[in-house]
Amino acid sequence: MNIDPENIIVFEDSVSGAEAASAAGATVIGVNKDLNAGPLKHAGAVTVYKDFRKAGIETGKKGIRMFSGGEKSVRSFMISNA
Repeated sequence: MNIDPENIIVFEDSVSGAEAASAAGATVIGVNKDLNAGPLKHAGAVTVYKDFRKAGIETGKKGIRMFSGGEKSVRSFMISNA
């Protein structure tokens, strides 16, 4: 695909997958229905979401913002263009 890993976002629910994606240089978003964020964050996930039912992604001049919680954003993070 010829895409630089730092330009890839990986959604991962396993520790080994998060470790592999992080080691490759990609941004990792963890997914865990129990919100047991510790292992996925330790493996390299920048944040962990319970599911994608109320998730959204916005792009802009400053980068990519992913959020969950519907209109009232519960958690969000930004991936910078810098």
